[in-house]
Amino acid sequence: MTARTRTLSAVRLLQAIGATAGRWRGRVVHSVAEQALVSLTGLGSQLVMIRWMRPELFGIVAIVQIIQTTLLTVVHNVIIEPAAVVGARDHADETDSYIARLVLVSTAAAALGGCLLALAAFLPPIPADMTSPLVGAAACLPALAWYNAARAAAYLKGLPLIAMRGAAVLAVASAVLLGGLYWLDAFSTLNAVLAMGLANAAGALAVMIALRVPARIVLAELRQARLLGLVREHWRFGSWLLANGMSLQVTRSLYPLILAPAAGLEATAVFRAMMTLSLPLQKINEALSNLSQPLIAHRIHAWGRPEHVRYLVTTLTITAGAGLAAIVIAGLSSGWIMTLLFKEEIYREFSWLLPVVFIYTVIFACVDLGVFNILRARGRYKPVFIANIAGAVTTLLVGLELTWLLGLAGASAGLALSGVVSAAVAVVLVRRELFQR
Repeated sequence: MTARTRTLSAVRLLQAIGATAGRWRGRVVHSVAEQALVSLTGLGSQLVMIRWMRPELFGIVAIVQIIQTTLLTVVHNVIIEPAAVVGARDHADETDSYIARLVLVSTAAAALGGCLLALAAFLPPIPADMTSPLVGAAACLPALAWYNAARAAAYLKGLPLIAMRGAAVLAVASAVLLGGLYWLDAFSTLNAVLAMGLANAAGALAVMIALRVPARIVLAELRQARLLGLVREHWRFGSWLLANGMSLQVTRSLYPLILAPAAGLEATAVFRAMMTLSLPLQKINEALSNLSQPLIAHRIHAWGRPEHVRYLVTTLTITAGAGLAAIVIAGLSSGWIMTLLFKEEIYREFSWLLPVVFIYTVIFACVDLGVFNILRARGRYKPVFIANIAGAVTTLLVGLELTWLLGLAGASAGLALSGVVSAAVAVVLVRRELFQR
């Protein structure tokens, strides 16, 4: 090989590396932008509903959303989330067929859950003013699952730009529909729920059109009846995801549900509003966890005890420091924040509880980025589940009793206590994992 040939080869190699780096840089930017759009749309929609609806009406919407989210957690963890592993590993040669199955199964499972929810809405214990929004939530459940499955399909094909465009459609549709309800003075509990369902359907449709999965493939998947096979295939991964997801759902969702009979729908609305204000901290934690998890998984097998300790100390110090600053800021400015964002006096009346609610979010971020990242990277999902279950048990045994006795203050204290117990269990388990094995 001549010097000229070697030079040309080196140049072509560098060009190829540069092109690959450019493609990945674009994918990272599109992924971050998509996550930001989805998060801001969710946050903005909640803030708009809190501001434009009476507290008792938003309390009904909050309860309906919690029930809706619980059902979606089952679909997401069992069917949609495992696709990132199973689809990329086992179905790379039939991506379109796999995506068709994924979307069909997710939507069908959500439709089944929606049917059960619609029937439950007419049971005697359900108050009459909650029947119509529950039926609306049931009707919208397939649309929400469709959007989540479409997002997963776009990432599975390595096309976060398409997911980002779908998120943009979701954001615009949400703004138009909620703005239209306000303009028409039609902001009821049912209309608010239906608006978010239609916005998710618009986002899902935009993604599916862009992915261009042929209709013949979708019809072929229906005829071949391979849909239940996907559920069985995903269950091995989804079972742990479902267990963790439901344990977190217990900790985060039972308090507003119990507050309604214990202290009224207005208390549920206030608690949901404070949880909404902590949502940016949750999303930042999710983004950092998603970015750092692959790097840790790649390097952890070469780490010894000093590297594990260094990572834990560094991560916990930075996260706890930033979280403590967020709690202090929330404590000093909670009244101003509630006055600026919400017009009803009841939100300002309980603004002093905002930093207490933030305690749970900050503790969870510290544990998730530090302890859980290491455990997940080592393939140790059981300790993560045990720590989350400890928080859920604390909620059931202590938090709910505090809620019945003290109302909003008890619910906020119970949530913070659940986070402390979960963190303590996580620290004990990671210590045993790293130093006693």
